[in-house]
Amino acid sequence: MPKIPWRNLNLLVLLLLFVIVPQLSRATSALDAPFEVRSSDEGGELGVEISSVIDFPFDAVSAALTDPEAWCEFIPLVFNIKACTLDRQNDRPLLTFYVARRFHDPVDRTYRLQYSFEVRTNDADRSFIHLFAPRGPHGTRDYVIDLDLFRAASHRTG
Repeated sequence: MPKIPWRNLNLLVLLLLFVIVPQLSRATSALDAPFEVRSSDEGGELGVEISSVIDFPFDAVSAALTDPEAWCEFIPLVFNIKACTLDRQNDRPLLTFYVARRFHDPVDRTYRLQYSFEVRTNDADRSFIHLFAPRGPHGTRDYVIDLDLFRAASHRTG
């Protein structure tokens, strides 16, 4: 069964994972699925790739992750994201994540990351979701979150 990457979870996710990275090589997710994490630093670009196969039906996972409104329901569960809003610009979804430096920081001390949200592929066996934020805090830029989902064997999602 192939392991499918959740590609290019750049600096944002790298920062979010910083606290738990030492445990990742032997960890399983909250979904009780093993996962693999690879990081890179090429030409000043930081990247993280996470691969896993989960015991949830592809159709349900794809429906949730291709809906930008659903992101604002689950993304604040990430420990440093305090809030999420969904807006539209030229009928295209824009997700804004309010990211704190520390878990205990209040929402009024967060950094604003505004991502364009695009479903590039959504068919019976594959969904590809692309999020892009051109600017971040402290002069950072080019935040990319790409989710590449595939139908896996036995009603699973990779």
